[in-house]
Amino acid sequence: MRNNKGFILPFTVMVSLLFLLITAHLAAVFLMEKKFYGDSQQYYLAENLKLQAVQRALIAIRAGQENSREEAALPHGSFVYSIAGNTNEVIGTIVVTTERNHTFTSRFVYSKPHNKIIAWSEK
Repeated sequence: MRNNKGFILPFTVMVSLLFLLITAHLAAVFLMEKKFYGDSQQYYLAENLKLQAVQRALIAIRAGQENSREEAALPHGSFVYSIAGNTNEVIGTIVVTTERNHTFTSRFVYSKPHNKIIAWSEK
């Protein structure tokens, strides 16, 4: 026991540091996954709102209302669509705002002769 080099204290410190680093890494991964879950939820809510706005816009176009605008507030957000067109094409703009104030904008071009959306862009 006279020539002990002190093995236990450095080993204990290294193991404690290892556990501390593992705990910090797991906490960072947990926070990143929680943020991803929230962002994914907002994205899918916005996609649902966009779908509802497009469906209402297409109903208005097929009813002959080429120049119209509608605002709708739903439980998880709101959307505004406006359409303007001529005899062959209708241009529509959709702005979706989720309950956490994430805003998504989409534009589309609807072809009356083909009776479908021929162009779509998002910001």
